[in-house]
Amino acid sequence: MNRLFLWTALSLAWFAGLASAMDYTLQKDDTISMTVYQEADLSTQAQIGKQGNVSFPLIGSIKVEGLTVAEAQALIKTAYEADYLVSASVNLSVVGYARKYVIVGGDVGSPGTVTIPEDGRLELSGAIVQAGSFLESADQTRVTVRHREGGSNVYNLKNSPSQLLLKHGDTVTVARNSLAQSSLTVTGQVGRPGLIELPKEGGLDIITTIAKAGGFGPSANSKTLVVRRGNRRIVINYRAIQKGEAELFYMEPGDILTVAESIF
Repeated sequence: MNRLFLWTALSLAWFAGLASAMDYTLQKDDTISMTVYQEADLSTQAQIGKQGNVSFPLIGSIKVEGLTVAEAQALIKTAYEADYLVSASVNLSVVGYARKYVIVGGDVGSPGTVTIPEDGRLELSGAIVQAGSFLESADQTRVTVRHREGGSNVYNLKNSPSQLLLKHGDTVTVARNSLAQSSLTVTGQVGRPGLIELPKEGGLDIITTIAKAGGFGPSANSKTLVVRRGNRRIVINYRAIQKGEAELFYMEPGDILTVAESIF
């Protein structure tokens, strides 16, 4: 009886896990594996591209982003049965999940990217802990979250942690108590996001600022940058400055320079 109960429990758990996997919604940069029974030449393993498509043998490019695994599997099966196969037995699975992250910069111990767990839950307070926690000079009453889709909010974490759930591409900036007097913040797709001290004499131009922040990351939008200066939002044509077609832009104390992720 005990063995039967254990076998039944394990079977139910296996089927539940299988159902959950088939309900997963496919996203860009996920890696999927597709096989067709008795059609070894059609086997495919590929990463979902930036347009959400994957190219399959014979049937070509199919958009699978936004579909569940079960829906994508049915779509591929239909495409093969339309012109090539009869009663195709298609099996689709996810073999690698897209890495999702947020960027934490400012007055924390280890500014940079923080990976969101596979269950998709990363709270604001947890992201700051993973980024090395607050430095002694941090202003815990001014933690800014800028959302990838637009908009921003400022949170006070001095007396209690925040349970705000962050989303992929969000940027968190922890202000410094003396930020307005001595430094600026660089966030986003650069090698070393965080605080950059302003020189005691002379200015700091935007090209030198990017260099001090470790240069652009591999997925950075290096054409257009955004500087927040107080309540102002300044859009900088960085490429035009590099080509000498626009005046050199100089940073000021308290600026927050954001390098966005390229959409191409």
